[in-house]
Amino acid sequence: SCMFCLQVLIVDEVHERHLHCDFLLGVLRSLLPLRPDLRLVLMSATINIKLFSSYFNSAPVLQVPGRLFPIQVTR
Repeated sequence: SCMFCLQVLIVDEVHERHLHCDFLLGVLRSLLPLRPDLRLVLMSATINIKLFSSYFNSAPVLQVPGRLFPIQVTR
């Protein structure tokens, strides 16, 4: 199956909690012990790091600081 060809899965915007995303994360959590070679990357600008890391068995976390740019609104 093609699923065994994959080495990395990237899920972006995981902070947007909805049924489909929560289901996907549950399936991926169950899949990881069966595929120790598979790497899962969860991305979000506003993620609860401790919650997601603990849900995935104390997964390592890589934080990349972002930048804020000033926005000026004129009317």
